[in-house]
Amino acid sequence: MSYIRSNQPKEAIAILEKGLKLNFTEKKTVELKAWLGIASVFAGAVSQSKKTCQDVVRADPNSAEGHFCLGLSYLGLGDKVSALDEYKILKTMGSDFASPLFKHIYP
Repeated sequence: MSYIRSNQPKEAIAILEKGLKLNFTEKKTVELKAWLGIASVFAGAVSQSKKTCQDVVRADPNSAEGHFCLGLSYLGLGDKVSALDEYKILKTMGSDFASPLFKHIYP
């Protein structure tokens, strides 16, 4: 999401919330929710992000975006151990999100 990368998470949240009102497939809806959680972390709504990300991972345990989101949320809440657990899951999955999460954990 370019709004997240350009440090505009609130704009990303607004767009993602509009997108979630559309009639997408369940898989696409789960992906949008993961990105909503990621944007929420960067907007400072870490507790809400954690809940959203947990819902994503429950709906799709193989969602790399969901595990990345959850890792960022744990990190934002000061739980580095759980963030590392999410990194390990991503690494095991062979996800491209593993390295960016690791870089957030160990900047």
